[in-house]
Amino acid sequence: MNNRGFTIIELVTSFALASIIFILLLRVVNIVKEVYINSNIKTELYINQASFSNLLNYNLNHKQLIEYDACDDSSFCFNFYYSDSTSSKLVVTSSQITFDSYSYKLNKNSYVDMDNVLLTRDITSSIESYNSFLIIKIPIKCNMFKNIDFGIDLVHMYNSNTINL
Repeated sequence: MNNRGFTIIELVTSFALASIIFILLLRVVNIVKEVYINSNIKTELYINQASFSNLLNYNLNHKQLIEYDACDDSSFCFNFYYSDSTSSKLVVTSSQITFDSYSYKLNKNSYVDMDNVLLTRDITSSIESYNSFLIIKIPIKCNMFKNIDFGIDLVHMYNSNTINL
């Protein structure tokens, strides 16, 4: 007798092997998708960090800072006054950072660590024309990346003799 077909055992074995290969391929696709999403989010956070730091740096370096003070708001808010009679306002909340007309709204996985936000002045007398440092620290955390700070760390030298605080 010449049977030209597959036995049940051959069919079950081939379906089992095909299922195992299909499941492994789905896991690989899922891992690649997660890596893509994570790298996309991380890149977006780094780009926003660099853009906002450059914006703050540009205003503080190209306009001469003459004074800054706290706003009346209950949030973390400061007004910066420059020698060209312009001013800028920095407002930080747990989900958004605003400086002048530029606003950076954090994505749903990110937040500002409001307990560690800092704006302070450090006065030194070692540099002749610039005797103070304005230190701005705005830590931004992401739930997906526990140990990475995507925040803004800025140190600006200026002459505090022109500031009336």
